[in-house]
Amino acid sequence: VRKNNVKLMGLKNPIIAMYPLSYYSIFFIKRIKLILMVCDPVGRLERRFMTHHYCHHEDMEAAIERRDISKFRDLRDCDKSMMAVLQRHRRSWLQLERIGTHLLELIKLFGHERLLIVHAASIRDHPAETYGHVVRWLGLRPFPTDSQSFKRMNFRRGHRTDLCRNQSLQASLKRVLTREYSALRFAIAGQ
Repeated sequence: VRKNNVKLMGLKNPIIAMYPLSYYSIFFIKRIKLILMVCDPVGRLERRFMTHHYCHHEDMEAAIERRDISKFRDLRDCDKSMMAVLQRHRRSWLQLERIGTHLLELIKLFGHERLLIVHAASIRDHPAETYGHVVRWLGLRPFPTDSQSFKRMNFRRGHRTDLCRNQSLQASLKRVLTREYSALRFAIAGQ
């Protein structure tokens, strides 16, 4: 996309925000803007469990094709429930998905002129408004009104894992991830 002879390009890389060397390198490229998609911390853990540890009770090839699991995962590293993986790897596994400190550092580093934080729930709940905000933030013309059909992508209906039905485990994880939720609220409130 071109605007005022400036070419806009996108890069989808969900782990850039988790590695300081990556985001500091990007920071020094002054014309780069960063759009960071964030989601509920417990939901992020469930997705990690599903793609890297879950023993799917169906054809693994079909699960890979649906992108329910990573094609690069070690299929021997398999747990039947989220509770099982937490019992085996609790500290290291929870630490892998913590982005709160990185989120706060990104805000300090880039400011809101170069960093836009978008919560995944806003795309689900208000897609036209959310995409409209992103387009305006990038300085582009709005979408034509007749093209505003936004379909959900990268989601699976229904219960994916045991976490959906385990309210006590959800509550426990939310307590453990209190700082993550606080950082996320702070980041979203500043937008």
